[in-house]
Order: sequence, then structure tokens, then C-alpha cells
Amino acid sequence: MSVSTITSQLIKDLPSPDGRYKIHDDRIRGLMAEVRPSKAPNGAPSVTFWFRYTDARGRDRYINLGRAGDASVSQVRRRAEELRAMVSLDRDPAGEQDNRLAIPTVARFVDDTVLPLIRESQRGAYNWAAYARRINQHFGKMALDEVKVQDVVNFKRWLIDQGLKPGTVNRHLAALRRTFALAIKNEVISGRNPAAAPGMLFEQHREHCLSDEQTRALLDALKLEPNRHMAAAIALLTLTGARRNEILRARWEDQVNLNNDHLTVPRGKNGRPRYIPLPPPAMRIVAAQRRRTGGVGYMFPGTKPGKPLSGLRTAWARVKVNARLPACTRLHDLRHGVASILVNRGVDLAEVAEILGHEQLSTTRRYAHYGAQRLVQTVSIASNAWIGTSPNDGRLNTTEPLIEALPTRRITAPIAIDGAMS
Repeated sequence: MSVSTITSQLIKDLPSPDGRYKIHDDRIRGLMAEVRPSKAPNGAPSVTFWFRYTDARGRDRYINLGRAGDASVSQVRRRAEELRAMVSLDRDPAGEQDNRLAIPTVARFVDDTVLPLIRESQRGAYNWAAYARRINQHFGKMALDEVKVQDVVNFKRWLIDQGLKPGTVNRHLAALRRTFALAIKNEVISGRNPAAAPGMLFEQHREHCLSDEQTRALLDALKLEPNRHMAAAIALLTLTGARRNEILRARWEDQVNLNNDHLTVPRGKNGRPRYIPLPPPAMRIVAAQRRRTGGVGYMFPGTKPGKPLSGLRTAWARVKVNARLPACTRLHDLRHGVASILVNRGVDLAEVAEILGHEQLSTTRRYAHYGAQRLVQTVSIASNAWIGTSPNDGRLNTTEPLIEALPTRRITAPIAIDGAMS
């Protein structure tokens, strides 16, 4: 070990040593050059620059500043001076470097942390898997702390260019926002969430529910459906407003209670159990389905042994044609229909939310569509209070045109307007 001022000329004139040794700089405390013999005969020695310091816990820390030839001595000295200043301000440059290197890539954090957490907490994990594929595909091997707001903007544009609908784009952006929120909450990264305000696209919510006549036609068409398992499942969706998978994945062993007239969902969309009330017609469908299946396994078994029905697409297409429903009618519209008929019959919105398994009333409001006649009846409450519904109730006679029925009053005194007389 020797002490000297590390210069370019010093490094250039170093002879090839027999072994490894270090040169400590006499001007910048902590800067040193490690000299090793050349691997080639009569070759120049190998020199690596280091910065050494003691952290707050008394540990010796080393930072590699590069090899001679890759970095100039002047560059090495400037970097060593920066590190010396950081240490004098009680910072730990090696620790900060370790923390940066420990920050995972977006893909690794999504796969190792986010997806397992989603699978534990909610049923919609299959949607998250699709979001994760695109997030990982776009951000590649970028570390979490490398993603900036502009990268999120570029991601949104990339999703739009793929032809995704606004709602699907927004779900991806929400997934990305939650990913960074979890990283900040778990102290993997610090600072502002780059996806906190991604600029959600406007969504035109499709509001459609079947009329009473269309629903009756649907139930009649189900009698003609050859696949009785699928017909029964669609009938239950129509009568209960349940979600498709809540019905298709129901098992006789632990979910169907014929004594208490309800279907138990052990783990609903929000991750908690919920109960689907079964009206008498639905109970008769469940009883018939029990006879078909023997009351073992899934209520609606699929073609593969031990598996439930995977979907209702083929039967739904036939039923729509037989019931003469619009081609755009979705299976999910049956859920809207239940919400709307209950609300239009005066059922409290909170009670409807309980039946549908909604945590927020705002979601129920979006599902429930008030009929025109219901709104006319509601707004008539005000007019009935003022005007009346019959000529004998002490209020205005509604048999006459309203304007003609209003009494007239002759103005005999001047009216003051803004302090002036008119």
C-alpha cells in the first residue's frame, strides 16, 4: 500500500507488479487505485478505482468508480469528490446504490407481488392477468423508479392504438395506478405515483334492460332451449339478478340452501361471502336442477367431468333469436333488468344493492333504470299537492286548462322596481 496523488501520468507509468496492491490518494480521502498484475506477458497492469468510506454504523463501504481506460482519472476524481461531499452530509452513497439496484422491474413486481395479492383479495383476478400481460409487455424491463408520467401517457396511447375500447383502456390504467400505489405503500419506491392521474377516457355506459314483455318472451323461449342446464342457468340469472359466475360455479355441497331460500356465494366479487335470495320460481328451477344432477358437484355441470359450465354463449344466442330480442342484448342486461324492475316498484335502493351484491349505491344507480311512467308518477306528487286530482278537493279544478283556471288580479297600486315607481 502506498500514498500518492493519483494522476493520469502516475497510472500510465505503473510497472507490472508481482501481486496486488493499493494506492491511496493523498488529496481526496477515500479515493484509491487497486493495481493488479497483467494477465498478458509484459502487459500493462490492471487498475481499478475505488472510493472507500465508513457508514453511520461503522461499516467499511466500497464504491467501484471504474477501470483505467474506461474512465479517465479526472472523471474518477470528480466522482470521488461528489461522494466525499455526500458522506460529509451523512448520506450513504453505497446504501443508496444498493437500494436502487434492489428496486424490481415493473414486470417482476407485478408477477411477484401484485397478482398474488389480487388473487387473495378478489375474484376478478382473471381480468388482472390480462392487464398484467399488457403492462409487462409495454414496460418491459423498466425498473419501477424509472417509470415517469410521460411513460404512462405513452402506455395509454399504445393501448388506444391497439383498438381497445375506452372502458378496457381505463381498466388497464387503473391496474397500473394500483401497481404503483402498492409499490409506494410497501416502500419499494418513494415519491409520487406516476400513474396517479393517467387521464381516464370517457366511457359511454350502455344503459339497456329488457321490458316486461321482452322478459316474458325470454322466459317462454327458455322452454324451447334444448340444453336444459344452460336454460336453467339463464332462467336463474333472469329471476335473481346474480352474476353469471355466481350461478355457474355454485356447488350443491356448500352453496345451495333450499330450506332458507338462498344461494351462498362463499367468496363474492369483493372477496367476502354474500347471499343470493331465491324467489319461489327460482326455487322450483333449483329443485329441478337437483333432480337432473343428483345434488352432487356443481349445480350446472359442464361437459368435462368435475368442471362447471364454462359459459352460456351458444344457448344465449338461440334464446335471443327465439325471443326476438335485439341482437345487441347481453346476458349481463338481465342483471340490469332485475335492478330496474325492483326500483320502479318502489324498492329501496339500499335493499336492491344488497340483493345485487353492490358495495356502493352509485353502482346500483347505474344498473337501475327508471321507467318513464314511474317518473311521471313521481313528478306528479308535486302537482297533486298544489293543484289536486279532483274538482272537489278544495284546490284548483284540473278539469279546466291550467292557465285559464288561474285567478286574475287587477293591479291597483304602483309596483316598486329597483327603487323606481312604475
